[in-house]
Amino acid sequence: MEPNRFREQFDMIQQSYDEHRVRLVAGPSGTPEYLHHKGVVLIRTDDYPTASYLLAGAGLEPVETSHTESTRLTTLSFADPSQPEERWHDPIVSDVIDLLLAQNIPAERDYLLTIADVNCCPADEPVPVYDGTHNPVIPVTRPSFGTAPVRVLVIDTGLVPGYDTHPTLASTIKKPGNPTGKLDSEMSPVDTQNVLRQYVGHGTFIAGLIAAVAHNVEITVRNCFSNAGTAGQHALGKDLNDILSEFQQLPRAEWPDIISLSSGTPVACDELTRINTGEQAGSPSAQPLLALEEFMNRLAALVVDKEILLVAAAGNNGSDQRFYPAAWADSQKYGRLVVSVGALRADGADVACFSNHGRWVSVFAPGEHLISTFTQRGAQTAYDYQHSSFGECRYHQSYVCTCLSPPHIGELSQNRPFETWDLATDRRLKRVRFDGLAEWSGTSFSTPLVAGMIANVMSEQNLTSHAAAEYLLNTMAGSATLRGRPAKIVRPAGWRPSMVYPST
Repeated sequence: MEPNRFREQFDMIQQSYDEHRVRLVAGPSGTPEYLHHKGVVLIRTDDYPTASYLLAGAGLEPVETSHTESTRLTTLSFADPSQPEERWHDPIVSDVIDLLLAQNIPAERDYLLTIADVNCCPADEPVPVYDGTHNPVIPVTRPSFGTAPVRVLVIDTGLVPGYDTHPTLASTIKKPGNPTGKLDSEMSPVDTQNVLRQYVGHGTFIAGLIAAVAHNVEITVRNCFSNAGTAGQHALGKDLNDILSEFQQLPRAEWPDIISLSSGTPVACDELTRINTGEQAGSPSAQPLLALEEFMNRLAALVVDKEILLVAAAGNNGSDQRFYPAAWADSQKYGRLVVSVGALRADGADVACFSNHGRWVSVFAPGEHLISTFTQRGAQTAYDYQHSSFGECRYHQSYVCTCLSPPHIGELSQNRPFETWDLATDRRLKRVRFDGLAEWSGTSFSTPLVAGMIANVMSEQNLTSHAAAEYLLNTMAGSATLRGRPAKIVRPAGWRPSMVYPST
């Protein structure tokens, strides 16, 4: 039987939230594509008086209400005593959203953004690399520009202890001077058996890719995804606003030029698109992920003083369904602020099997078998694989992709942790040891490559981040037809393609 990747990850993520007494639900009902907080609806605080009146009239009053100034949202929490352990349906939330949208009031689930997506995981799991070679290769010499470094802010899982044993990170990482409740470091990177937790190293891997590609860069990494690589959209919105406020206390020259964000979520296809917004409706237009709306509005307002570009992963669903916030890239409201990035397979000739695609994806970059910084150098760190590999590609592609290779036997797929006797057979398929570098795949990692290339254009052409992104996409990018649509592709200097083999 093939692994049920969604259920495996749902179980693991729920376990992470259990200590906070938070219940999660998969949606939409019957065909799970995303996760959200059970019984929670988000609305704009300005809409609360009208919404409260409508909900009271329908007998759908929340048991708890909270208003958050930084996101300008109100959280409505509803009880569901009849089915406290239900994980696949949330009828009260659906009814509340239907009622409010029918009255042109934007309302949304508190979606979980993950450093992955529909499968709640990256495209694959990391593989040890022992020969010290990066991909993209780190240049022996770099050009000198005589200008201030481009500042890149990575919003991810933080940095592993000992990240500075990697020379590229030791020279480019800058710690925030006054963190707002968040640390650069990973939280509890190993379990009680001294084995790496799943998703540890994700932020370190991304920082290493940026450092490999960008010649004149300063990187700050913030940990906003400490719960099994996830964050509710409202929690993330508050964190992003806090981080932006923190930077605004510093001289403008120290603000980030580029934000690299390798996380997101699909959303219910009919939410927010069903409302009649605009002047006639008396309500401002709404985009999916209401909790990030204030943050994006602030970025737009800052353009006069400082351009900040969001480079976001398109997601690993193997679909053209929109994945947010990356899908804002083709929106009228936020389009110039966002570049969305899909993944090319290992030879660079086509889309990686897992990569999302569609006209909302700005550009595709290599995303299979990249090699970057992962754990502390010189310290052998064990990792137990969580997912068994598949017998055939999940996305119906005909090459030997990351679904099939390298083969693994995973704890979550076996539905139990590995015991000593488990490791007596097929040990290399179950447990590996890392010594600094890893090979990994996903749109999570195509994204920092593009961020690094934009940083180089900024330095080489003396452009702002928005202008550099336009230059990269319109002047430097190549053209291809991917999944039946015209697409733009980029490949950073130093990237090494590898052979792709047919699976049959």
